[in-house]
Formats: sequence, C-alpha cells, structure tokens
Amino acid sequence: MRIHKTGGTTWRHKTAATAALMILLAAPAAIAANRLPREEFTREFAKTLPWTAGQAVRFEHRMGSITVHTHQLKEVQIRASLRCSADRLEDAKDLCNRIEIVVQTTGSIFIQTRYPPQEESFWNRKNIGYSVNYDVGLPETAPLEVRNRFGNVIVTGLKANAGIENANGTLTFRDGR
Repeated sequence: MRIHKTGGTTWRHKTAATAALMILLAAPAAIAANRLPREEFTREFAKTLPWTAGQAVRFEHRMGSITVHTHQLKEVQIRASLRCSADRLEDAKDLCNRIEIVVQTTGSIFIQTRYPPQEESFWNRKNIGYSVNYDVGLPETAPLEVRNRFGNVIVTGLKANAGIENANGTLTFRDGR
C-alpha cells in the first residue's frame, strides 16, 4: 500500500498553522486595545525664599529627579512638576493633590516630598503612577545636602560643600568645586 499526500492536505496543514500563529500574535494587541488609556494629571509648584550667607539647602526626596543650578541672586527658587497617572482622571488628580511639598526654614532651608500612604492589598490594587521632578536655583555658595531615591540628581555650578546621597538613579556634578 502506497500513501501519497496530495497538495490539498499539505496546504490545509500550512493554512491551519498560519492561522494559529496569526491568532497567537494578534492576541496581545487585542487585549491591549480593550484596556482603557491611562489618564494623566500634572500640577506645578513654585516657591521663592530669601537666602542668607552660609544657610544650607537640604532635600529629602524620592520618586523623581532633582536638578540644581546656581545663580547670582540671594534667594532659593524651588520649582516642581508633579505628574500622576491612573486608569481614571479622578484618581490621578486626587493622588496629585495629596502629594505634599513641605518647605521649612528653621536654620536651613529644608525641602521634603511627602506622598500619601498607598492603601493597597493584593485584591484591591490601583494602577497608579507618580513622580515629582524638581528644578532648583540657588546661590553658588549655598551648602547643599540631598537625599534622593528613585530618580536622578544633577548639580551644576556649585562652589560650596555638598553631601549628595542618591539611590537608584544617576548623579551628575558639573562645573563645581
């Protein structure tokens, strides 16, 4: 007995394999298309403080970058961009409005970012994201202390003592002593 495959049988197998492959490749795209797009909310913060000679500027921050540049003014200019995202705009806006930037001026100028506690459990997860990115101008002779986690730190033009601790991000120091 001789078995001979016809062109139709081979064609059917190739067609079925091609169709199965196309379904497997298209499935992730179809699933992603059914997801709602993420909503984003941005809030800006700005504060300018007088500075006296020798007064230190200190940061306690996480979840974003800190960029410090120097100027000739006798003041510290603090600018921050708060970005929050979530599945719903209301959730992103609520989170962003609960993030606090605390500025204290007892002795030194102390800047701290405070995030609200996350009330999550395995069964009640919210798909949220957030960051706070600072841009700070200060006199070149202002002593600087920075503690940052999960973000980059860039310092340009500082001619004073500095202590910079940065975890999980890059540290760049330019044109300083």
